[in-house]
Amino acid sequence: MIAALAAAAVGLGMTAEQDPKPAATSDATPTPAPSAPATTAPPATPTPTLTPTPTATALPALVGSVRVSDPAGDVTDPAGQPPPEPEPAADLLAVGLEGDGQALEVQFELSGPLPPSARTLLWSVELYVGGELAYTVTIQQLDSQLFTGVYDWESGEQTTLGEPVIAEGEISVSVPATLLPRVDGPLTWSALGQQDESYEDFLPDDPTGDRAAFPS
Repeated sequence: MIAALAAAAVGLGMTAEQDPKPAATSDATPTPAPSAPATTAPPATPTPTLTPTPTATALPALVGSVRVSDPAGDVTDPAGQPPPEPEPAADLLAVGLEGDGQALEVQFELSGPLPPSARTLLWSVELYVGGELAYTVTIQQLDSQLFTGVYDWESGEQTTLGEPVIAEGEISVSVPATLLPRVDGPLTWSALGQQDESYEDFLPDDPTGDRAAFPS
């Protein structure tokens, strides 16, 4: 009897392994994940318009003006002899310096207009700082061409300036203050008109005497 029951139990076990119940299936539809809400970009903040700060005076020592007169007819060579063919444009009547802190304008008043062509004409101003020659500003005419420049005696650099301004009986050039960085106080200066590299008109007349002052 017991053996029969055990056999029956084994038989039932074999039947259960051969005919397993199918796995339960789910008819539920998966719920999709909720979408993130759309993000609206914040309005752009307008960029404020900046008002430019006025440019400060570059060199306060270059503020002021001076004008010194010179007699006519005093263009000579070192021996005191006038040129055989005098050129009135080499004869200085006055030289002026005018500065606003941003630039220094150098003005040469001449006895006559610039000629259409000349072998060599030169006008220059030497600027002294603390008694030492610091800069030389020049305008030169070679044939019919004009050249301008400022020479820095400390660095040995020559910088070309802009076109000179020509008016009736006068020629001038502007020097930016950035090219005169060592001007930190009162200047002294002298000027020169020159013809053919040999005949000169000095201002003041005595090149070994006192120089003019800027500002006056």
